[in-house]
Amino acid sequence: KEVTLSHLAEILNEGERDETAAKQAVHLAWHRLKQTLKKYGIEKIVVKGRGTYAINKEAVVCDSYDMVRQVKGASNFFVGEYMPEYSWAEVTLSNLIRDYFDEGESGDKFK
Repeated sequence: KEVTLSHLAEILNEGERDETAAKQAVHLAWHRLKQTLKKYGIEKIVVKGRGTYAINKEAVVCDSYDMVRQVKGASNFFVGEYMPEYSWAEVTLSNLIRDYFDEGESGDKFK
């Protein structure tokens, strides 16, 4: 899913009152990320659109994506933590736990 610059700045810079500073922090992080990814020849895993940012999900291997897609064995890497630094990740964590315990262990969803 594409995320707007404003939304990304709000999420990643929780508590920052200066919206311009928060957006500048996102731009700087994006620039550094692209430089690092380019160094390793994998810069195409992130995509910048007109005022939006996204991950090219087809270009990465991700246990979280695999769990959502119900790929067999994906839950083997899940140990109950998901981005603890960010309060917004609690919703995703609760969904992962719910899906794993509701269907993973009893319904063999991921195994």
